[in-house]
Amino acid sequence: MSITTADIKRVIESEDDFGHEMRVGGVLDHLACEAMKDVFNGTDLEPPEHGGTYTDAITSKPRQFDYRCRIVRRPPTQPGTCALLAIECKNLHESSPLVVCGCLRTAGEAYYHFIESHLDDSGRSMCATKRVEGGQFYEAGKFVGKSLVRVRERNGKLETDSNSDIYDRWAQALASSVELAEGARSFANEMYQHWASLVLPVVVVPDGSLWSVAYNAKGTIDVNPTMVGECEFFVGRKLELGPLPFSLTHIHFVTVSGLESLLSRFWKHHRAWEWIFPAGAELVHAAGN
Repeated sequence: MSITTADIKRVIESEDDFGHEMRVGGVLDHLACEAMKDVFNGTDLEPPEHGGTYTDAITSKPRQFDYRCRIVRRPPTQPGTCALLAIECKNLHESSPLVVCGCLRTAGEAYYHFIESHLDDSGRSMCATKRVEGGQFYEAGKFVGKSLVRVRERNGKLETDSNSDIYDRWAQALASSVELAEGARSFANEMYQHWASLVLPVVVVPDGSLWSVAYNAKGTIDVNPTMVGECEFFVGRKLELGPLPFSLTHIHFVTVSGLESLLSRFWKHHRAWEWIFPAGAELVHAAGN
């Protein structure tokens, strides 16, 4: 059987990672324009950075990321705040979806760290990490992923398959997040002398290819598997930013539509910044840069 141009186009459009990556980039560009229109709370989604390289903190080897973007709030009389997103894209066909299996998040998993950067009275650059527990961003008692499964059809039967390609993507999102966190240590400058930064690893899959399955404490499934647009996955990755202890606690698995929903909350819900960066956050460690 000879392969036609139509055959190649059909397969590439449905299976090629780069095409999916470009579609995600289109959504990010669109959201950046939408954020600029909605300026009532001073929030901007800066144009995304696409396809740059960084040095893996563990292997010391160069790696390429899909996207990085920064959502920034610069109120005139308050410290600056931002969300830094390390975004990786994985094209999945809806006939072979990603299933996130999990349970209710425990109180011990309902936390995250953010990074503060500021200038002291002498103009010296200082940094700190802070921990938020029991907040509204990762709530205890809500679903959180703990295991990933791919489902495929073979010979007329459904069966699970390796998720190694998905693991590669979320591992890259974590590695890219580490460098973003390192950079956030020195955001403070003369114009904005205090910054608080949240780092989010994100993996984007096509619409219709993300499902969740919730287990109860007995290890059984009470509710049927559900197609979703967003799903948080607990990783609890501990690391160090120079002298600062820091954790990346969750990865966000989203569809293309779910990515738009996740990002737009930062400018559609003007109180989001207040509960992401609460005044009473626990200081983990502080040091000079």
